[in-house]
Amino acid sequence: RSILLLLVILALYINVALSAQAPDITLKDINNKSVTLSDLYSENVVLIEFWSTTCEPCKKQLPKMQALLDKYGDKGLVVVSIATDSARVMSKVKPYVNGNRYTFITLHDPDQKAWKAFHAPAEPYTIVVDKGGEVAYVHIGYNPGDEYEMESVVVNLLGIEGTWKKLTD
Repeated sequence: RSILLLLVILALYINVALSAQAPDITLKDINNKSVTLSDLYSENVVLIEFWSTTCEPCKKQLPKMQALLDKYGDKGLVVVSIATDSARVMSKVKPYVNGNRYTFITLHDPDQKAWKAFHAPAEPYTIVVDKGGEVAYVHIGYNPGDEYEMESVVVNLLGIEGTWKKLTD
């Protein structure tokens, strides 16, 4: 019974977030450069992924996000990963990202500024923002195959056709 109540609350929470203007946050990337999310929203579809180096589902999802970027980056998709690791372990993020050859933008959020602004309930937490800066999609967690749904949302917002092909294991 309590699980059903939790699911209803989560469903209502997610519906409230959809069509809302995405928060305008400025964070530092792994090279210590400031990145303002609203600068990315204006001309791109932006997929935002909250994750941490200690989150195993996150580590399984990140290659899928890279595959989406590889496939649609030249068509207007920007992928932003926001690492929520504490300041104490933030030094592990850059080696992890570089070691896996991820080319998406990776931002640090050790103070949970973006986490709170996006009302992230858990990680991984995925948000897709349309070119108008509105939240078009949110997803909590990761199960193999979730990337197909994400791709469907992305291609719809980009106004193109696409078919997910298995690009990663």
